[in-house]
Amino acid sequence: MMDDPFALLTGAIEVLSTREWAIFAWLTAIVCLLSFKQAIRTAMFGVVKAVFNLHFIRWFVLLTIYMAIVVWILWMVGLWHPSQTKTTLFWLVFSAIAASFTAAMKEKLSGLFEGWLKATLTLLLFEFIATNYTLSFLAELILTPVLFLLGAMLAIASREERFRAVRILIEWLIISITAWMFLRGLYLLITGWNDADKLGLLRDVYTPPLLSLTLIPFAYVMFLYARYESAFVGMKFLIPDPKLRHYAEGMSIIVFGPRTQLLYRWKRALGSEKPSSRADVIKLMKEVLDHHKRERALPEVDPSRGWCPIRAGWFLKAHDLIPGDYHRLDDEYYSCTPLTELNAGLPADNIAYYVEGNKEAATRLRLVLNVNSDYDPECSEITLLTALQTLIKEATGYYPMTLELQKWRESLSAHDLGTVELTWEVMPFNNGGYQIKALLTKKLPPHENRSNR
Repeated sequence: MMDDPFALLTGAIEVLSTREWAIFAWLTAIVCLLSFKQAIRTAMFGVVKAVFNLHFIRWFVLLTIYMAIVVWILWMVGLWHPSQTKTTLFWLVFSAIAASFTAAMKEKLSGLFEGWLKATLTLLLFEFIATNYTLSFLAELILTPVLFLLGAMLAIASREERFRAVRILIEWLIISITAWMFLRGLYLLITGWNDADKLGLLRDVYTPPLLSLTLIPFAYVMFLYARYESAFVGMKFLIPDPKLRHYAEGMSIIVFGPRTQLLYRWKRALGSEKPSSRADVIKLMKEVLDHHKRERALPEVDPSRGWCPIRAGWFLKAHDLIPGDYHRLDDEYYSCTPLTELNAGLPADNIAYYVEGNKEAATRLRLVLNVNSDYDPECSEITLLTALQTLIKEATGYYPMTLELQKWRESLSAHDLGTVELTWEVMPFNNGGYQIKALLTKKLPPHENRSNR
């Protein structure tokens, strides 16, 4: 007997919630309107072409196969049911793709998975109620653009302090709407509890976080693959010999494994050493590993010879100025922070911290302030002053008191810092800005001082 076509249509419509149909309707309308413009059509085709490139398709196929195996295993052990197919597909499209892609693009994974799982568990009940207890289609059709518009306005208002009152108003509107939707859904859940499919509701609750947990191994492998692929880009210029290059790439995977930061240190060393044999490749790898071992051991340094480079990198931790790894560059060793922006000037003022010396000890600590505009140079100099006060205290044990801004460079230079010398260098820029360098140098014995220049 032939199935009723209206029943089939009704069943197909009920696969999606009213909110999902409202979002689909708005997206369809927007795409149709935008497609009337030739420039937008061309851009859309470019995006589609980029999405369907070989690398993305290969990655998506691997992700789909991996999750299919995971779902099959969960089904076999009774943790997944075919009724969760829609939830699983939505999670795959809207969560798994973004999460694994984000992991692949990260330079470091510290805190990524923990934050991801924490956010998933924190919003678990809210997402469950928001997904399962929606409004009528007409109400969702009206509410969807309203929430989108409020979100866009909030993003704009958050950029400038002068919009603070508007930002607070929009935040309260969004909180009020989402709180009402949540409480309404919670009320419907409680009042309909006796007639509800409790096992189905339980599966709706635990399926997304369970799938997110099982995605971590895949995302981690993608992260490692992306990091090694990125590191191997341009390797042919560092090691022209194909056989030696392939040997170096294979050995890097074996030696460094998941320690991708050591991989990048090794590639950086290749830029200055240019190995010509397998022995040179292994020598550089051993140098990276030995230096990493020294970092972990925190070797003691004779105070008369300088500071421990690793500990010196922590001197300005309270100011969020933490240099990268202490490594060799030609005949010296150094580490530095990225330029940290201090204000909203165009361009912004910035500050950086450098640790310099030899393999065994840091002998110079340098703070560099770049005042690039007249936005607020005094505030930028105060930032340099407070960081320098901390640096002097950590490096010498002496803490200079707060000084008058107009004379602080002269006042600090007049202080006797014992075995440490403080010097200044002020250099004007062509745009009217200037650079201030504050250098703390360890006073070494004459023969050591010559060797460290």
